[in-house]
Amino acid sequence: WHPGSNGQVLDLVHPSLYPIVYERTLARSKDGASLVALKAPSEKDISPIRFRLYRDSADKFISKRFQWLPSDFAIS
Repeated sequence: WHPGSNGQVLDLVHPSLYPIVYERTLARSKDGASLVALKAPSEKDISPIRFRLYRDSADKFISKRFQWLPSDFAIS
């Protein structure tokens, strides 16, 4: 169970243990034929509203090295 969740959040795989590491983590290309290394998002890829909120300290909130791996999940 996730610490501090009062037994409500079960970490099957905690995202901080398996992050995307830019230039190292591989993903399928759009056509699915090959694997490509993921690149760090540029400023144009980041939401302008969110970036504006953190512009003075963006380096604290937006990593150029890694991010948690987004994943799809289903609840049944």
